[in-house]
Amino acid sequence: SEKPNWDYHAEIQAFGPRLQETFSLDLLKTAFVNSCYIKSEEAKRQKLGIEKEAVLLNLKCNQELAEQGKSFSQTCLTKFLEDEYPNLPTEGIKGLVDFLTGEEVICHVARNLAVEQLTLSAEFPVPLPVLQRTFFAVIGALLQSSGPERTALFVRDKKLIAEGPGETILVAEEEAARVALRKLYGFTENRRPWDYSKPEENLRAQKTISAS
Repeated sequence: SEKPNWDYHAEIQAFGPRLQETFSLDLLKTAFVNSCYIKSEEAKRQKLGIEKEAVLLNLKCNQELAEQGKSFSQTCLTKFLEDEYPNLPTEGIKGLVDFLTGEEVICHVARNLAVEQLTLSAEFPVPLPVLQRTFFAVIGALLQSSGPERTALFVRDKKLIAEGPGETILVAEEEAARVALRKLYGFTENRRPWDYSKPEENLRAQKTISAS
């Protein structure tokens, strides 16, 4: 960050307590390091004529943590939504999970939790795919630090509450479900009402939808 008096290490240390979560500091630091940042910084050093051995940064990128975090999030949300919406078909559950783990929702939550400010990226503002990967890496770091039970609570609460405008878990879940289902089945809020005056055309449309 270019902010004056910015203490990156102190901000990293404060991140866990602010979220009321316990992280391994080393894992959390790694979660914010993206491969594009490492490559960019090493290229800058090389241009300055620094010796080859000194060019390489002693940093590990967050790819492994991000993969763990994404996989855990998808599994956790699938189980949670199956329990909450037992009558929803598999395609509906998958649509919800894809929506809740997509760039739009993940980056929205990441910004709300100040993940973007701590993300080490070659570009700023941080590109959406990089921010999404960083947030998954934070989840991966929490998983390794505090275990699956605590991480499952974080995934459920932070994602669903942050996306839905409701003040309770239930309202937020219902709103997220409505948004996801509209997107999944191609419905929009300003969609034209069904025309009941043309039953034959409607019947053909229904058959077409059923066949697909």
